[in-house]
Amino acid sequence: MPTWSARRRPGRTLGLLLLVILSFLVLRRWSWRGLVPTWLRHRHSGLQAKGQNFMLEDSTFWIFGGSIHYFRVPREYWRDRLLKLRACGLNTLTTYVPWNLHEPERGKFDFSGNLDLEAFVLLAAEVGLWVILRPGPYVCSELDLGGLPSWLLQDSGMRLRTTYKGFTDAVDLYFDHLMSRVVPLQYRYGGPVIAVQVENEYGSYNRDPAYMPYVKRERQADLSDPSQALEDRGIVELLLTSDNKDGLSKGVMDGVLATINLQSQSELQLLVTYLLSVQRGCLMGEEDLRYRASDTSISPNASLVLWRFCERGCAELVPGVISVSLGQSCAKSGSGSNTRLWTVLRGIVVAVSEARCAAGKGPEVGGAGLLRKGPHLPQPANICFCGAQSVQPKMVMEYWTGWFDSWGGPHNILDSSEVLKTVSAIVDAGSSINLYMFHGGTNFGFMNGALHFQDYKSDVTSYGKCPQLGPFLCTQLYYDAVLTEAGDYTAKYVKLREFFGSVSGAPLPLPPDLLPKTAYEAVKPVFCLSLWDVLPYLEEPVSSEKPVNMENLPINDGNGQSFGYTLYETTITSSGILSGLVRDRGQAGAYGSLCLPQPMGCVLVCLLAWQVFVNTVSVGFLDYKRKEVAIPLIQGFILLRILVENCGRVNYGDNINDQRKGLIGDLYLNDSPLRGFKIYSLEMKKGFFKSFLGDKWNPVPDVPTFPAFFLGVLSVPLSPYDTFMKLEGWEKGVVFVNGQNLGRYWNVGPQETLYLPGVWLAEGINQVIVFEEKMAGPMIQFTETPHLGRRQYVD
Repeated sequence: MPTWSARRRPGRTLGLLLLVILSFLVLRRWSWRGLVPTWLRHRHSGLQAKGQNFMLEDSTFWIFGGSIHYFRVPREYWRDRLLKLRACGLNTLTTYVPWNLHEPERGKFDFSGNLDLEAFVLLAAEVGLWVILRPGPYVCSELDLGGLPSWLLQDSGMRLRTTYKGFTDAVDLYFDHLMSRVVPLQYRYGGPVIAVQVENEYGSYNRDPAYMPYVKRERQADLSDPSQALEDRGIVELLLTSDNKDGLSKGVMDGVLATINLQSQSELQLLVTYLLSVQRGCLMGEEDLRYRASDTSISPNASLVLWRFCERGCAELVPGVISVSLGQSCAKSGSGSNTRLWTVLRGIVVAVSEARCAAGKGPEVGGAGLLRKGPHLPQPANICFCGAQSVQPKMVMEYWTGWFDSWGGPHNILDSSEVLKTVSAIVDAGSSINLYMFHGGTNFGFMNGALHFQDYKSDVTSYGKCPQLGPFLCTQLYYDAVLTEAGDYTAKYVKLREFFGSVSGAPLPLPPDLLPKTAYEAVKPVFCLSLWDVLPYLEEPVSSEKPVNMENLPINDGNGQSFGYTLYETTITSSGILSGLVRDRGQAGAYGSLCLPQPMGCVLVCLLAWQVFVNTVSVGFLDYKRKEVAIPLIQGFILLRILVENCGRVNYGDNINDQRKGLIGDLYLNDSPLRGFKIYSLEMKKGFFKSFLGDKWNPVPDVPTFPAFFLGVLSVPLSPYDTFMKLEGWEKGVVFVNGQNLGRYWNVGPQETLYLPGVWLAEGINQVIVFEEKMAGPMIQFTETPHLGRRQYVD
């Protein structure tokens, strides 16, 4: 044997030893404190629902999850937040995927920077977490339009969340791109994604019975060529639905795991009751479909009405169903067969016997599926098959650790002891659980949504923050999440970590140290520029005879405007009564301003209502009860300007199709429509301020002309730290630091500070720009702790 081989043998042995140690450490990383065994050399079946348990390969698996939205957290802090989730004793990350942020313009996709979904998911795997992905297309999540892109609303006939062709065509294009990124991240391909959610809380919307099957598997755009929205694009992991108590019975579908969203322990019983009812085969659809049959041979004990097609397209009785004589021959398949078939079935009931339902045996559906519509019978659109869900594990997909806040309302909090009590009860009942939110983050920019039932309520900027008590804890936070907006620990975190640690039966990783905070020296704005002085430096306005809403403006390559403000200009020559429909909040006037709320709404959002100024003198106001404003006597031509803000499109509810913003329809003076508009888009995207920086700014005058931009300098002497900006004395506007949009502020509360991540600051000089609509304060202050306003405990 050559002497060099003999000399290398000790090194080879050492190398093998190091490889064994490294393999042990890698496998140990995936063990998750005894909740998952250390196999993972070969992956086969992935997460499955077997009986009352989840199974990962051949081992029982509990989902202990927490929600973190990558798009609400600076990318540099992703690892910190994920490590804190794992250190809390959780094993699964859940996150939504916001379509409107990833496809801001039709066919133009953005998965870079803070929107790098793949990097976020892979980072979760790196720190030892499984992932449940919630790709929508609708996600709610208190996002503008529930995460749907606003350019969909350019179509006047758009029906969101249905199989309307204009909507499904857009979904197909988006899913083609998105799923090509998601598929390699699945468990069976070596990734951490173990389950994918089908849409989101569709049961409480429930506008189209064909829609959920489409999202799961069918392309409705061309029924002659069916493909699949999720499954045909390569999604092979467990599919699940997620519904609140009001939508649970209507949001489920065959072959997809049903889960529930809740906040109280008592609501868990709804899921248990629902599952039992399905297992017994006794859950009906929306309508009572039981009819008396003309054939007396049908058992009086029949409990469900079901029809089916045979392969030839004719009515056929399900095996196990009591025999019924049709009395006529089957209709032939092909064009027009449905009408003949309904004639055959008129007055006849095909019923599943109680014995079959009790046994948990459901009917199979033939090639054409259930008959859904006919001239003489109602549409059984929401029928649930016997045994469709069968026996399944329980899963609380969203346990709400708190609640979100709206401008003008209180700060909602949920006591940490109540949270621990409910989480313990859910787990003791044998249910897996996901904490929504574990870390809320921030609605940076204009991404927040809104609610509009009786009143329109716009969501605040913060999606999770709190005042600290000492160096480690803070009492409560917005959304009242487990981590604060800045990633600090709360009393909820400490109690839940202790609980999940006891469940795991193994030591948990140590929680990471907190990121440092500081209170910088106050900034005094030194330069100012009125919005009217900015207009010459902007892109050419849109000229239009009539007002055009934001979404239909011919800008952004034909995709309209999604966020921010829109300025409308026209001339008037007489006094009178001004009226019109403005969404959501408008200011107008001739060297003054006027505020317009959405009629019949906007109590909290439009507290200022319509405020009218002529030559800086207020002449009146309107709110949702008073819908007109008097313009005083004027001479000659005068420029009427209306600045309209999109305060956030509704993200939940029945009226999502009516969320177009700006001036909607005509603006009237004395009941006569005004004409000849110039329309400026003020989305305030990155780069917006480059057009008027430099010598265009003026020193701040004693009496600024509003709305206006204010420029100041924040000096950071050492390494930047997180901080909170407080605009005491200012009224309403938006803050930009080094080009980053921190979000809205408004003195109606409850939120009083804006979170400024240290990673967005630089050592030395930092640019601060405030866009203020009405009244500026003398200084911009900074604090180590956020201020939330008055509290209200959630029941």
